[in-house]
Amino acid sequence: FYPETQVAANAVIMDNQHLLVSHEGRVAVLREAVRIAGRMNFEHFSESVGWRTHVTLVASASSLADEDTRSRLVEALQETENMFIARTAEFYGAALSGLGFSFLPGASAELLAGLGAAVVEGLAQRRLVNPDLADTIIKKPGLDGELVEWHPAALGFWGILEALVDLEPHEA
Repeated sequence: FYPETQVAANAVIMDNQHLLVSHEGRVAVLREAVRIAGRMNFEHFSESVGWRTHVTLVASASSLADEDTRSRLVEALQETENMFIARTAEFYGAALSGLGFSFLPGASAELLAGLGAAVVEGLAQRRLVNPDLADTIIKKPGLDGELVEWHPAALGFWGILEALVDLEPHEA
């Protein structure tokens, strides 16, 4: 869990209060928050020794010969995962609700947290063996219509968010 991602997303929202008066503005601010925070989160995971150690433990847990040791490791990893999902989901749920968005039927903040982490962390792992893919920058219009850089981690997270969150305007 990297709290600076929340700080960055919240800063985008606070810096663009003037756009929150319309539905289109709220979607644009959300998209910008994802663009900025998604890349920041990717960079954090890519550089984190603690996260790499966690990934190594997850990848190797099933190969431990001693059943008791394997069981204790898996239990500890599950506890860590549950805490990460809960903290991340709490932030996503509050941020989306604060912007006036809700989850589509069957979707949840926990699902967004888990799927989003899978994309960001998967790309962070890929960066070691395929940096050209993991760091391919796409240019798309930003808040002011000018082209801005989108990192694949932010693009992937945005795609998941669009699939799980009701971003359509609704009559009041």
